[in-house]
Amino acid sequence: MRIALDTNVIVSHLKDDEFAEDTRSFLKWAKETKQSLLISEIAYAELYAGIKLSADPILEERRVQRFLAVNHIEVRLHGSLDVAKRSGRIYANYLAEVGVARGRILPDFLVGAHAEIYGEALATWNPKDFVKYLKVPVLTPTQIIQRYSFKSEET
Repeated sequence: MRIALDTNVIVSHLKDDEFAEDTRSFLKWAKETKQSLLISEIAYAELYAGIKLSADPILEERRVQRFLAVNHIEVRLHGSLDVAKRSGRIYANYLAEVGVARGRILPDFLVGAHAEIYGEALATWNPKDFVKYLKVPVLTPTQIIQRYSFKSEET
């Protein structure tokens, strides 16, 4: 299964926040069950902004690169207009619904559209921000383990 990751899943592990333990369990499950994990260049750009703002950008970049490599997380460049068009459509739907952009920004919709086109699910710690707009399952890492563990044991 190809699981797209929202930036907050990676940041959770790197910052050791309140979701870090569950994020580690998800990454361990993904590795053991041979799931394909991927992020978009937008998510990578968000990570890179954090790298550049850190106290030691060189060390932090190595740390992030090592994390991506150890967890076999592919940075999937979309290389087409499909992601841009889809994210524009879902962002327009959002704006039409709420009137103005409040608390949501276009990069979130780019990450979501990328997940629709290149993944089979989106793992995020804030599914409520995406679930209404995407055509793929939008689940927390914990929910993904619960939903797909049985299926991966059958194969």
